Amino acid sequence: MLRPSFASLRLHGPDQKGIVAACSYALDKLGCDIVKSEQWTDRLEQLFFQRIIFDYDIDKSYDNKLKTHAPVFHEEQKLAMEYELNELRRQFQLDSMNINWRTRKKNVAIFVSKYDHCLWEILLRHEAKELDCEIKVIISNHPKLKLIADTFNIPFKCFPINPGNKLDQERQEIELLKDDLNIDVIVLARYMQVLSNNFLEKFEHDQIIN
Repeated sequence: MLRPSFASLRLHGPDQKGIVAACSYALDKLGCDIVKSEQWTDRLEQLFFQRIIFDYDIDKSYDNKLKTHAPVFHEEQKLAMEYELNELRRQFQLDSMNINWRTRKKNVAIFVSKYDHCLWEILLRHEAKELDCEIKVIISNHPKLKLIADTFNIPFKCFPINPGNKLDQERQEIELLKDDLNIDVIVLARYMQVLSNNFLEKFEHDQIIN
């Protein structure tokens, strides 16, 4: 089955007038439909943040030569879109502007301790197809919630942590997440441990969600 032709655009930079209108116009010009848009302004730092989900089905693409009925862009069209949005980034002097084409589902790891309500909600939403991801593993510092993982047929790994073994256990967790499972996102679902700086340095700031 072909995946839906949804992509996300994330940007942030100095707050100024015209950013929302310019992004909306550019996506419309490129034949895209905005499905969802969220923005936030940090008034103290005068920084603007925006996240846009858009449908890039190209039946109404601006470039007739590249039109197709396939539900995904050709690489030429993706490059054209990235170039145009990059021009906007330069125009508004934004700090970053990134497109995630969502060509594959993200691999997710869930970290838990003893409280189960957050884990239940995530797993039930995932089973109901509300979360577009692959939950590869549930990691905990206690064995208590293994039964829930077994109920959903998700691998459960327990790494008991104390002050003497914390760094070594985290090293094993990092190897599992990065080398074995290629994890894109870590979700802390009432995980009652403070992650060390060594652990945090191994992942981008937007790869860990609390």
